[in-house]
Amino acid sequence: MFDERGGGREGGGESGKEEEAQRVMRKTEAKGKERGTAPSQHRKTLQGRSFLFMARRLLAAASSGFGGGACVGLVGWGGAQLIIPCLTGVAGLSQLAASGSSIISLSGAAVMSAATFASSGSADLQTAMLIGIPSMGGARIGVAVARRLPVDVHTLCFNGLTTVMLPVHLLIQRQRQQRGDVHGVHTGQDRNPCAETSPLGATFAAHIAFGGFAGFLSAIMGVGGGPLVMSYLTIATPLEHHLVQGTAACAVAPGMCAASLTHLWLGTVPFRVASAVTAGAALGAFGGTRAALWLSEDQLRTFYMGSLGLLGGRAFVASLSNLSSIARRWAKQKQS
Repeated sequence: MFDERGGGREGGGESGKEEEAQRVMRKTEAKGKERGTAPSQHRKTLQGRSFLFMARRLLAAASSGFGGGACVGLVGWGGAQLIIPCLTGVAGLSQLAASGSSIISLSGAAVMSAATFASSGSADLQTAMLIGIPSMGGARIGVAVARRLPVDVHTLCFNGLTTVMLPVHLLIQRQRQQRGDVHGVHTGQDRNPCAETSPLGATFAAHIAFGGFAGFLSAIMGVGGGPLVMSYLTIATPLEHHLVQGTAACAVAPGMCAASLTHLWLGTVPFRVASAVTAGAALGAFGGTRAALWLSEDQLRTFYMGSLGLLGGRAFVASLSNLSSIARRWAKQKQS
């Protein structure tokens, strides 16, 4: 069921780096046979190179998972933006395999963060359930769609949508901060008029509809959806930023777990790499969440807005590269 090359039963196949490593090993074996070297020596050489390749891949996976988990715990998002580029660039996974590994690892980080926030009373669990339960259905559909996308298009979905959405998230947080400065966030006077005047049934329906959409979009991108949910909660609820972050962590966890199970069932991820990323992410999330609870409201919002600008810039550059690659491929197809 699982393919350690990162392609699974029907997924993206061997990555370029692993193909190159295997070609080198086959060439070395052929040269050894020509020279009359003992087969056992070749097997040892090949096993040693394979071990080093896998060790480097697992080390990169665990390191990226720790950084991504810490980022999720601290600011509520950013894990995929750190994990996926590392897995595709250093570990040599395909975009689909990297996205699946990211989702699996971040689901563990999200569960860890959600449990910490919920146990400290820093989450609105009713709102989180209304968003989180329908997100599970959306996530399953999103994974099915992502498996059918070409590699370039899938990569562009990740970088392009990140580039488009992050300025919106930044603007929403900035407006909320300015409104809080005028009305007083910490005194409980920072209320969203829409959230106060909307009928209870309409509010619940909006939460449910948004949950399904967020789960679908996050699964296609291979991300947790933290900024999307946090921006929605900032607009639609009167919650302070600590509660927004805690509620978002609880809301995205069910959808991420559903997407993770779908990836595992379909065999689109390398099991050992996904395990290494998940272990690192869980450890990083624990430390990041503890730091988030220790920071003040203004400090936490500043870290969040800073992460939007920093990681959004990287996604913008990467999306331009994806567009260029797609344009070159289309030009070659027209010429042929």
